[in-house]
Amino acid sequence: MYAISGARDCSVSVWHVERAAVLLRATCEQVPSSIRWHPAANTVAIAGEGGGVGVWRGVVPSGMASSYAPLDEVLRAADRAATGGLHVHVF
Repeated sequence: MYAISGARDCSVSVWHVERAAVLLRATCEQVPSSIRWHPAANTVAIAGEGGGVGVWRGVVPSGMASSYAPLDEVLRAADRAATGGLHVHVF
């Protein structure tokens, strides 16, 4: 299970939720203001505060589990992570 986050330093990080570890980090030209996973592909759309838009394909390295999952699977993974001390908020 993966999560993605943006930061004020213009970085975007892909997290392995169950390990509570960053898998990959990329740098954008602008501070990310919105990040969305494609619902059925290993792709992320990123919008920047300055109006820029980008697409990151192949976000999760090949050979690793899929980057998308049904909602019930996401919630189960969040519950497992929360019992290990990691706080995950699912909206």
